[in-house]
Amino acid sequence: AQRAASAALRGLLRRRGAQFSAQRHRSTHSAEEPLDLVRLTTQIREFSALCEPSDEEAAARHQTHSRLREIVVPKARLHVFGSSVTGLGLPGADVDCAVENRRLRSERSRSEALRSLARAVSDEHIARRGSLEVIAHARVPIVTYTDRRSGLRVDVTVNALNGVRNTALLSSALAQRPQMRGPLRVLKAFLRQRAGWHETFHGGIGSYLLFAMMLRASSGSLRSHRAFVKGLVDEFEASVR
Repeated sequence: AQRAASAALRGLLRRRGAQFSAQRHRSTHSAEEPLDLVRLTTQIREFSALCEPSDEEAAARHQTHSRLREIVVPKARLHVFGSSVTGLGLPGADVDCAVENRRLRSERSRSEALRSLARAVSDEHIARRGSLEVIAHARVPIVTYTDRRSGLRVDVTVNALNGVRNTALLSSALAQRPQMRGPLRVLKAFLRQRAGWHETFHGGIGSYLLFAMMLRASSGSLRSHRAFVKGLVDEFEASVR
């Protein structure tokens, strides 16, 4: 999976680099700005633009979680979260989903639901052969598989909604600080190119932790950082009441 993700990223840069270079304009800068800083800023913006999904890629991602939704609904709700929602995904990024069923209150019932979901995915033949796996003993148990048509990896949890809430907070912060998108994409690509550095279950830095670190670094004083985060939390809590 690591090699596939790295290859997908390199492939995207090869496919789009020439086209983007043809459209590139010479950057202007003021006398007060160091030229190296201007170049770095320009390169970050260009890299972020290269990572924007094409219409075909966006459609493939949507169809991937739509096929899963047909299995889950109406027995439960399906939430899509992570980079598919925030728009920070790199080429080949996983599709993260959470099944919500409030009738599943015990750990045993959630574990059984996870295995039932895996059987349904197998029966509907939406997973690539040999890719379907139930990781039941992880801190957050998941069903993981590779979609047969799109080739995207899908990770599904049951009643583990922290990712859904975190995605809502991240989306709100990005709406207020869109300048964070470019550096976040660059750092995510940097971590992805190094084996395990982006995998949280290997002690790596996941997207949400990376976002939290950048948010703190860009907030100036600790007081202003706390005020900004409190505002995000208050906004989120008000939206779910």
